Amino acid sequence: VSQSRYGGSWLGLGPLMLLTRNPDMTVDAFDIDGNANIVSEHLCEGWNYVAENQDVLRLNYDYKIYVNLITEHLEDIGEWRRSLPAGAIVLASNTDISDEDHYSCCESLEDFLYQLGVLVPIDTDVVTCYRADGSAMNRWIVLFST
Repeated sequence: VSQSRYGGSWLGLGPLMLLTRNPDMTVDAFDIDGNANIVSEHLCEGWNYVAENQDVLRLNYDYKIYVNLITEHLEDIGEWRRSLPAGAIVLASNTDISDEDHYSCCESLEDFLYQLGVLVPIDTDVVTCYRADGSAMNRWIVLFST
C-alpha cells in the first residue's frame, strides 16, 4: 500500500516511524492542533508528507489505511470509527492515563474494542510503560478492518 491517512499524528512521531521504514509512501496527517502539525512537518521534512489542520471526524477521504494513535483525545471513539469508509485497514490506540484533554480513556483492551465496535480484530497488543513517578500506564493497540 503506497498511501496512508493519519489522524492525530502524535507530533509526527507515528508518520516518522512509518516513513523511515517505507520512504516511498505518501502520508497525509490531520490534527486540530496547529502547533503539533508544525512539529510533525519539521520531523517528516523530505518525505511525501503533508500535515493539515483538520478534525479527524470531518474528513471526506477514501484511503486504504487509517492510523489514529491518540483516540483518547476524541470525545466519542465510536463516532470516529463510524466515519471511516468500509474496507479500510485501521490501526488505533488508546490509553488508561487520565488527563485534562483525554476525553475517552479506556480501562482495558476489551473496553477499547467495545468503544471501537470491533468484534474480531486482526491483531491487538498492550504496551505497559512506567512513568518517572513509578506508576504504570497502558497503551491499547488494535489493528482491524472496517
